Amino acid sequence: MPDARANSIAQLSHLINGTLDLDEVFERTLEQACLLTGGERAAILLAQGEGTLHCQAAVGMPCSAWASKRFGFAHRLAEQVLAHQRARLTSDAQVDLRHDLARSMGIQSILCVPLLSSGHSIGVLYVERRLTQGVFTADDLDRLELIATYGAVAIENARRYGYALESARREGAASMAEALVLALLPQEAPQIPGYDIAARWQSARDISANFYDIFPLPEEHWGLVVADVSERGAPAAILMALTRSIIRGSVMTTPGPGPGIQQANRLLRSDFEEGHYVLAFYGELEPQGMLRYINA
Repeated sequence: MPDARANSIAQLSHLINGTLDLDEVFERTLEQACLLTGGERAAILLAQGEGTLHCQAAVGMPCSAWASKRFGFAHRLAEQVLAHQRARLTSDAQVDLRHDLARSMGIQSILCVPLLSSGHSIGVLYVERRLTQGVFTADDLDRLELIATYGAVAIENARRYGYALESARREGAASMAEALVLALLPQEAPQIPGYDIAARWQSARDISANFYDIFPLPEEHWGLVVADVSERGAPAAILMALTRSIIRGSVMTTPGPGPGIQQANRLLRSDFEEGHYVLAFYGELEPQGMLRYINA
């Protein structure tokens, strides 16, 4: 069973993180959400402004439906998931939500999970099934949360990549590689009680994919990464984004520095061409002041 789970996670990571095109990330995430949960309709809603959700992509229904009153009950459920960063499983929406529109539309089962990036809710992943009560289980919720973990990182990477491409085109091709790499680095050092965190990145003449990353983990732990991808120039940013996504997703779903990085290594080996590699330090900073780490 552990091998089967590892293979499933590997396939999921490849599908979602194998592109930096935002529309493709949306499409692949929704496809996996329906496939692995048995959902009929699904949507990705991203936060804009103060907790306002806007549909970015959907399957089985148009995004415009989310702006109508008919989906008001689902929108309120999604806003609660966004605000509280807590997944919801509704086995009988007509009873649990106590909403006439849920009854009139025949919606019975709903899954809704937050999309979390660096500890912040950037949106939600919503899946529903009509006509059948109790179709979703706790295992389905776990699977959707796993999809959301990889999806959130992939969405963040794709958005930053898109912003950097646009900026680099305005400034000229000579700055493109550096702009892409800088866009994928943490925008600011996090505030961690009891610690002072500082970081600095400076490129050499030939842009490389040296990078660092700092991100929150469950139980108030923090993940720390310093890594070098064996690539130079503009392609470095693409491999860096893939490496960043896979490391984040692996350590969030496979607890412990050793097992998490072993999982990341399996995924990266299948993605990298022969001769390419990653040198990495990964550590987990715990609230009690302990740092557990691994070099790979």
